[in-house]
Amino acid sequence: MANLSVVHCVIWVLSVHNSISDLTRMTRLAALINTASGSAPADAADQLIAAIEEAGIADTALSPEHVFTVPDLPIEDALEQLAATDAEIVIIWSGDGTLAACFDYEDLQGKTFLPLPGGTMNMLHRQVHNRNADDPAPHWRECLKTCLADRHEITIPGGHIAGRGFYVAAGIGKLVNLAKSREAIRDGELATAVSELINSDAFDMNASFAYEIEPLASGDPPITGHAHAIGALHVDDEPGVFEFGIYEQGSTLDLLDLGIKLLTGKWREAEGITVARGRVMNITPDEDDTVPFMCDGELSDPHGDVFTIAAIDHPVRVLTARPKTD
Repeated sequence: MANLSVVHCVIWVLSVHNSISDLTRMTRLAALINTASGSAPADAADQLIAAIEEAGIADTALSPEHVFTVPDLPIEDALEQLAATDAEIVIIWSGDGTLAACFDYEDLQGKTFLPLPGGTMNMLHRQVHNRNADDPAPHWRECLKTCLADRHEITIPGGHIAGRGFYVAAGIGKLVNLAKSREAIRDGELATAVSELINSDAFDMNASFAYEIEPLASGDPPITGHAHAIGALHVDDEPGVFEFGIYEQGSTLDLLDLGIKLLTGKWREAEGITVARGRVMNITPDEDDTVPFMCDGELSDPHGDVFTIAAIDHPVRVLTARPKTD
C-alpha cells in the first residue's frame, strides 16, 4: 500500500508539473518591421513590444532580440535572421512588398504569419483581415490584439511570376511603369512623379507581347494572342486557377484608366478588357524588347526572356482579424 501511495504521489506531482508547464508555456514570436514602407513609425519596434504586453494575452511575449527592422538591416539579412528564430508566429509590420517577400522566402515557408498594415496601399493586408477587401485596412493594434487572442488561421492562395510571388493581383506590361510615379508621389517628390509620367513608356501603344494560356480542360486549344497589358487574379473558389484580364487594343484614355486600376488590383472594372481563365500563362516579349510586371502593387525588373505565371506550390498560413465565422 505504501508503494502504491508513493506512485500516486509521483503521478500527481508530474500531472501538476505538466499542467503548470502548459499554462506558462509562451508562444514563440518574432517580428520583421519595415519602417520605410509608408506608415510604420520609426519607433515601431518599441510600440509593438509594448502593445503585446498591454494586450495582456497570457501566453504571448516578444523579445527585443527577435525584432528585426528594415532598413536598419538590409531586407536579405532581416529575412535570414528572422528565419533563424524558432518562432511559431511571425509578425510582419510592413507594406505589401515586404510582406510578399516574407511569404516567398523559402526558409520561412510553413510558418504562421501575422501581417500588420504598415504600407500605403496595404492591398494584401486588406485581403487578409477584411471581409471586403475594398474596405480600409484595420489599425495595426486592432489586428495584433484580435489575431493573438483569437488565433484564427486561414490559408491564402497565391501565384508567382518569374519566381516572385503575388497574393492579391499582378500586372504585366509597360503600363505598370506608372508605379514609378506613384512611388515618387508617396515619397513627396512631385517633380519626380511628373517627370516619370512624362518620360514613361507606359502609354506606348506599339508596345506589346505574346501570351499563351494553357487550357483548363484537356484537349482544348491554348488561348493565344498579343497584348499591351494583362492583369491576373487568383480565383478564390478554384485552387490554382487564375482570371486573366487581357487588354489588346484601344485608346490612350482606356489605357490610362486601365493603368490606374492595375495599380489598385481593380482591372476588372476597366474598359476594353477580355477575361480568360487558366492555370498557367506564358509571356513572350517581342524581339529586342522587355516586359515589366508588378506583384501586389510592387514593380519588378523587366524581363527579356519567356516567363510564366502559375500558382505557388506552398500554402501560406496567416492569422486574420476576421471573425471565426467567416
